[in-house]
Amino acid sequence: MIDEVKKLLSTKQKIIITTHQRPDGDAIGSSLGLYHFLIKKGHEVFFISPTAYPDFLKWIPGNEITIVYEDEKERCAKLVSEATLIFCLDFNKLYRLNDLGKEIEKSTAPKILIDHHLDPDDFAIAQFWNTKASSTCELVYEFILDLGEKILIDASIATCLYTGILTDTDRFRVPTTSSNVHRIVADLLEFNVDHTNVYQQIYESFSEDKLRMVGFSIREKLEVHDEIKTGIIALERNDMNRFHAQS
Repeated sequence: MIDEVKKLLSTKQKIIITTHQRPDGDAIGSSLGLYHFLIKKGHEVFFISPTAYPDFLKWIPGNEITIVYEDEKERCAKLVSEATLIFCLDFNKLYRLNDLGKEIEKSTAPKILIDHHLDPDDFAIAQFWNTKASSTCELVYEFILDLGEKILIDASIATCLYTGILTDTDRFRVPTTSSNVHRIVADLLEFNVDHTNVYQQIYESFSEDKLRMVGFSIREKLEVHDEIKTGIIALERNDMNRFHAQS
């Protein structure tokens, strides 16, 4: 499988990278990390996100090249129709792209899946898929190594991949945080990732609206059920609108 992908990448391609709707840190980190890598290999590359994503992810290196399908549907459809290769990251069912999925499905370009979720649909010519992986960023890193191209990793690629691993492991806390994850992170840090800044951007940067919404949620919306040691916060649409909340 890797040999087939190497052959495809040995000549210049017009590549689309895409990920799931309402992308999180792993979706954006893996997509932009792969973007930087493929650009360094000399390909023409476009990253299309089905929807917008939160401001606290917009500092990630390469964010400015993101094309949001909801905002530029005609342009995105044209780019997909012209693509010679499509990478599908952090999802494995085309419906997770909303209407963009229909454009991807229509395309005759070979599709490559890199993902760690259960039960992938059969739409890709190659699947780099492992449900035991902590994140798609972990798999993108291993994909680059499988290609024998570690030499191309730089600070931008490493920062993107570190971000996705950090967020999808919930700060290295979930059970998929294996010893291999820590070895990968150690490798990424060798490329001058400013891990303190990454953490601050993701977890310690609050807009005034967000901070006020947290306070409102705790003060006005928290219901505590002592008998089951549980707290519940339910926000309604008008609460979200009051604080200009993003999805």
